[in-house]
Amino acid sequence: MPVRADAPAMLFLCGDVMTGRGIDQILPHPCEPHLFEPYLRSARGYVELAEEAHGPIRKPVDFAYIWGDSLAELERAAPHVARAGLQPHLRLAIARPQLEREAPPSRAVRGDRTE
Repeated sequence: MPVRADAPAMLFLCGDVMTGRGIDQILPHPCEPHLFEPYLRSARGYVELAEEAHGPIRKPVDFAYIWGDSLAELERAAPHVARAGLQPHLRLAIARPQLEREAPPSRAVRGDRTE
């Protein structure tokens, strides 16, 4: 949407958008569910906890599902620029047991690769 030079621009800024634990288990291509955590050993357990609290979750869901009502609200507001700081719970496809004992390193995520 073009903005006139003398008109205000609408910005949408959002930080710390967090997805839930185990969310990948209901997406079309989930990671292996095994976890190295003292509480649960399978990411599917987080899905089961969510279903116990809120009822059945259809599987698989499309990628827009995790955003809930926010995508429709963003479209309704129609900002000129939208930026969100997504901080998903990312799991490596091949988990390492030492991650349970060590603080995970900070990672920058871009597209389909982790740096």
